Amino acid sequence: MRTTYQNKILIVDNESGIRDLVVDVLEGSPYRLETYEDGLQAVEALKKNHYDMLITDVKMPGMDGLELIEKAKKINPDILAIVMTGFATLDTARMAIRKGACDYLLKPFNIVEIELSVKNAFIRKELNDENNRLRDLTGLFSVSKAINSSIANSADIYETILRASMEQTFAASGSLVIIKDESSEEFEFVKSAQLSKKEVREFNQLVKTKKFASFALSQSDPVFMGCYGDQGEGPSRAAIKKTSEFRSEAYFKKKFDYVFIPIKVNRKILGFFLMNKKDDSFHPSEIQVLTILSNQAAVAIENSRLLKQLRQAYLNMFQSLIVVLEAKDPYTSGHTERVTALSLKIGSAMGLEKKDLDVLSTAARVHDIGKVGISELVLNKIGKLSLEERKIIEEHPVIGDQILRPIKHFEQVRKIVRHHHEQPDGKGYPDGLTAKDLSVFMNIVHVADAFDAMNSDRSYRKSLSGKKILNELLKYKGSQFDVRVVNVLMDLVKKGDIKANKN
Repeated sequence: MRTTYQNKILIVDNESGIRDLVVDVLEGSPYRLETYEDGLQAVEALKKNHYDMLITDVKMPGMDGLELIEKAKKINPDILAIVMTGFATLDTARMAIRKGACDYLLKPFNIVEIELSVKNAFIRKELNDENNRLRDLTGLFSVSKAINSSIANSADIYETILRASMEQTFAASGSLVIIKDESSEEFEFVKSAQLSKKEVREFNQLVKTKKFASFALSQSDPVFMGCYGDQGEGPSRAAIKKTSEFRSEAYFKKKFDYVFIPIKVNRKILGFFLMNKKDDSFHPSEIQVLTILSNQAAVAIENSRLLKQLRQAYLNMFQSLIVVLEAKDPYTSGHTERVTALSLKIGSAMGLEKKDLDVLSTAARVHDIGKVGISELVLNKIGKLSLEERKIIEEHPVIGDQILRPIKHFEQVRKIVRHHHEQPDGKGYPDGLTAKDLSVFMNIVHVADAFDAMNSDRSYRKSLSGKKILNELLKYKGSQFDVRVVNVLMDLVKKGDIKANKN
């Protein structure tokens, strides 16, 4: 580990002899040195240039060293500060440390003390920077894994991205906005954290304006907004773009530090973060972290959209197969749609989350897809099936499994399709699973499928009466059908949310 020639030191003391002494000691070392005789001059220099270290006297006219350190830290939070004083007290030392000084030199000091103090300060900073870098890399790696694992669900992606952005930058609040679709120039406010209802309403109104949409679509880099000029005015922030265009808007009237971070892929804007800090300003390193997160977010959001399009393409293909199936077996016409509707009603009544309802809906739509591989003669046979024909019919979940198996993203759906005729007592097919092996999805589709089968005409019998259907469900509750699912369905029938035959 070594100190580079890039480190720049600002030396401030109203006594020229002290300034010259420090310069003589450090000159020739791997530092670039500048001197000023008072704090006011030093502040102006700090605003215009980047310095790695400030060495300052405490007692100076106009602005003392402690006030100078405080102002320097506001301009550049990473600057190292060493205090020199000939009037040492315990209170002064404590105050210097509290203001952000990393060392304290008593006048008169010798050459070795100055050299060691400066050298040790930079070594400690390099160690601290390395630790922070490793921490950030570890954090970003964890975030990347979390984002990738939630790619199948856009709501999970939004939650993960915003939470990570807040944690990595210690922001007071944040919002995530996504463009509605590729052809649209309208943005959708999808997630917020630590915003009041009023702030959410104000921000939502702003996002929907054409002026703000036009601004957002034209940005390719981070932008400071709102109160950017009141905090953190140093050169380290000077390179980041600023705008006061929206400062009159209600959402930006508060004295906060706001930063706009675009989320883009291949120069295409997908959305943006808007983060703010109330009592602090965003450091350039935090802007860098947000930029990295926005790049990860862009890839995840784009992949999620592509995955959604791919799933829809598969569902369209399956829907075509279902049309073929129902053309082969006119008695099952509309069966798929009815089972899907029944399954969603039961699932909603059981408190399933939206993402689980989406899985349930897909599985219900394709639960009989395997019947495309069953002969029409068997499907449309009038009268009782023979034992051999029954075995052929019972192959349809396995055929459905085989149809779906090559599609990786339908793995959960595939399992439901294969096992939607299994029973809690282990007497179902094709694998004879028991209650402990059956998911709630399998149980729901099984009951919904059986209910609609009894509630509809089939080639081998007329539909059953509502009373008979309910009696059958009660009779085989716990053996053929899951107890909880049957109870929920019965309750929905009593409430009139599900209709059973009246005949």
